This record gives sequence, structure tokens and C-alpha cells, in this order.
Amino acid sequence: MKIINKIKQFLNNCRRGGVLIEEGEYDFSGTCVNVPVDDASCVLRLGGESGKRLELYPVAAGVHANPNHRIWILVDPDRFFTEPGGYILLKPGVQWIIGRQQEMQAVAFQFPPWVANRHLLIEHRWDHLYLQDLKTDTGSHLTVHRDETSFRRVIDWREERLRQVREIFGGPLSPLPAEEALRRLQQAHLMLRATWATAGDHPAPAILHISTPIPILVGDLHAHTDNLLTLLTTGGCLSALEAGRAKLIFLGDAVHPDEGGNLADMTGSLLMMDLIFSLMMRFPGRVVYLRGNHDGCDEEISKRGVSQGLAWRKTMMAMRGAAYAEAMLAFYEDLPYIVIHPRVVACHAAPFVVKVNGAILANLRQYPGLLRQLIWNRLHRPACPGGYRAKDVRNFLHAVAGPSHPPLVVGHTPLDDHHALWMHVGGIENHHILYGGCPTTMSWITFTEGLLTAWEYPVEPLSERIAGR
Repeated sequence: MKIINKIKQFLNNCRRGGVLIEEGEYDFSGTCVNVPVDDASCVLRLGGESGKRLELYPVAAGVHANPNHRIWILVDPDRFFTEPGGYILLKPGVQWIIGRQQEMQAVAFQFPPWVANRHLLIEHRWDHLYLQDLKTDTGSHLTVHRDETSFRRVIDWREERLRQVREIFGGPLSPLPAEEALRRLQQAHLMLRATWATAGDHPAPAILHISTPIPILVGDLHAHTDNLLTLLTTGGCLSALEAGRAKLIFLGDAVHPDEGGNLADMTGSLLMMDLIFSLMMRFPGRVVYLRGNHDGCDEEISKRGVSQGLAWRKTMMAMRGAAYAEAMLAFYEDLPYIVIHPRVVACHAAPFVVKVNGAILANLRQYPGLLRQLIWNRLHRPACPGGYRAKDVRNFLHAVAGPSHPPLVVGHTPLDDHHALWMHVGGIENHHILYGGCPTTMSWITFTEGLLTAWEYPVEPLSERIAGR
């Protein structure tokens, strides 16, 4: 079978042809070129030598991928290094049509008018990249670099972001000493309370309204520290946070492992919260954490027969002491359940399955049954007959956001083990499920020029590299 596939690939290459460009520059209009997949990087200009600039770089293949199957990334250099997006991943065997016809591309890459609707085809053919200008009037221009500085630009950028995360954390990435961990938890709690500007009042509001800046939504991480590090080191996420252009919103359940042989091992959960609290301290008011069903110590919080709630309390008591465990519970009690932005509404698990009015929403913490729906319920399916439906999504959005009905993003319910994002789930328009605990892929949702955009990147063992620095 492998020999047959190689013969097919050879014949396909012969049929489609293309000039082999190992180094240097080449103008092509209505023709195609091939670039060997080795230590090279490329500059693409859509519209000729002075056209829209995009850049192509090889990147790591991810922790579970074949190291010989190198992934390439196509970036807009004007946006990728400063914003949480602005790229396309080119995986082996996959092709992309680049042009203004794709709304997300047009927005993310800010294509000028001279870029055609279908301007360029790029295909990753395992041992080379195939690029074809689709008979555009303005053509395309390619420059292939072989110098190590150009080749390593994205790799070195991510290395610098890892160093930045290490600096934010204050040293190698490992669970903090008990006293320092308690200090960061207490400081993060104070910052949480400052977000509603009534630090002396109780109860805390269950709904958090934000208007600016753009949100970056992160689903259930479940102690997958590498997934969070993947987000923080990809493109300009940290840059946007530092500049105040973004707000990082966790949809809850950052703790409690959801896979592996020991579901009661909470060491990774301690580290995850240490990192999140460090981010809260570094970016005051720009990191939001919504409550999830695993954010607690109740016996009912379990997975596959293991009471992770009790295991979480036991671990905190043993490694951090009673003061830390009580401080964490107090932090949970003050967490918001819903975040409302002009362009998106998010909660951990589900909308209400009953209609609510403004008076109920204003005093939501007085309705524990409704709070439970927000963090425990799931989409209606045969296994969940009491789950929410399309009408519940509509009623919920109308109640909390009015007639504008922005998209609803929830976590809690991964639909399979191999993906991290599902759009328009259950046939419900603008209803998306985001899961941050996928072991192979990290996904997040943000907004680019007002358009909801979803991004993914292969997960790598980054925590080991920070721990060893």
C-alpha cells in the first residue's frame, strides 16, 4: 500500500508539475511552484512583488505527531505576533485555497482589494509544498530563504514566549511552596472582587458584564498545563494581554484530570491554578475565571467512580494546608457564572431550560437550581433527556443579552476525544462548544475585526521545557 501511495503521489506531482524553488525569488501567475519541506522559510506576496505579504514557516509537529511530518504555518506577520490569531496551519496531506472568498481569511489577514477571491492554492505534499497561483491578474511572488534566522523565526518567537511565561510564574514551572501559593490565591481573589468594584458587598454578582477588550475564550483545561502554554506561546496572545487589547476568559474546570490512570492525582491541578493566579496578578482585570462544575470539593464531583472533589480537598490540605483549601473554596464562591460581552455570551455548561426575567438574573445567586443548570446541564440527547434545546439557547440569550442574540459559547461537553471545538452544535446556529482538555489540540475562540474566529494549534510538551530551564 505504501508503494502504491508513493506511485500515486509521484504521478500526481508529474501531472500538476511546477517549478522547483529551493532558494531565491520567483514570480508566478497562473502557474505553480514546489518548495522542498526542509530547513527553509518562505515569503509570499499576493499581487506580485509589492503585494500582500504572508510568511510560511515550519513548526513543531505536536506531542503526538510523527516528528517527520512537519507542520507549516502561514502567517500574516503584521498580526500574528501581536494578536491571538492571524495564521493557517498547513498539515501534511491538506490543501488550502487562499483568498478573499474565505471570510475568516479575509478578516484575519486583512486582504487588500487586489487579492483575488481564489488567489492561491497551497498543498502540503509531505516532502514539499505545492503552490499554485489560480490564474489571477496580479499574480503571486515567492521568496525562499535558507538562512537559519529566517527559518527559526516562529520557533524562536515561541521560545521567547516560554521565557516570558517563566518570568510571569517566577521560576521553573512546578507547584509553588505552600506560603507563596496561598499569597497568589489570596491576591487573585482580591483582584476578582475588584472586578465588580464592591469588595465589601456580598453576595458577588453571578453575571459579569465586559465591554472591552476582545475576549479570548478557553474551555475546560482539566489540569492540561501544556494546553494553556500552547495558547500563551502561539502568536500574539501574551502581547495582546500585555497591551490591554485582550481579556483571557476561562470557562471553568481548569482542575481535575479527565484522563490517565490516576484521576485522583491533583498535583497538576495545583500547578494549573498556580499558573492561572500568576496570570491574574500579571494582567490585573484581564483574566476572568467562570465557575465550572469541577470547581469545588463536593463528593458528587466525580469521574469514572473517583470523587475528584474529595481528592482535590485532600491534596490541598496535605500539600498546602487548611488555610489554602479554605481560601480556594472562598475563591470558588465568588466566581461569576456568566460573562456577557457585546459580541459573545459564555458560561461553563448550559443555558437555563426555563425562562427567567431581569429580577431573577439580578439576584441569580438566590436560585441555586438555576446556578446548577449553568454548570452541570448538557445538550439534549438520548443520554440527557433533560438537556437544553435550541429554544432554551434563544430564550437564554434574549434574557441575558437582549434582542442582539450574540453567539453562546460553552464548555463541559466534549463531543469526542479527538477535537477541541464544535461549531453550531446540535444544529443550533451560533451555539459553540469549546473544550480545552484535548490531549492533542488546543483551541480557543476570539474576535478579529468583530468576526468570531476559532483557532487551533497542536499541543506540545512545553511544561517540561519550562521546568528544565
